Amino acid sequence: MIQCDLWFPAPKIAVGFGQEAMLPVLMMVAAFPRFIAAVMLPSRRTMDLVAGMWQLLSQNFTAVPHELWWDNEAGIGRRGRLTEPVTAR
Repeated sequence: MIQCDLWFPAPKIAVGFGQEAMLPVLMMVAAFPRFIAAVMLPSRRTMDLVAGMWQLLSQNFTAVPHELWWDNEAGIGRRGRLTEPVTAR
């Protein structure tokens, strides 16, 4: 099992055209070995979350987890129902 969550670090980052933003960092923690991997994302939209999960799984973890746990993230799903893009084949 891997727990997934977003972290919003305090310093704002320059994103271009004189604008700054507080970008989300996707953190994934493997329960048994307590291994942590993270990647900064451009947004918390579903496609960015899914791309971030695949990036971390393919580059940082040596096995495919049985489950990915999220804590009520709107881009993934709420109240036990996954969003349509997450369940698409």
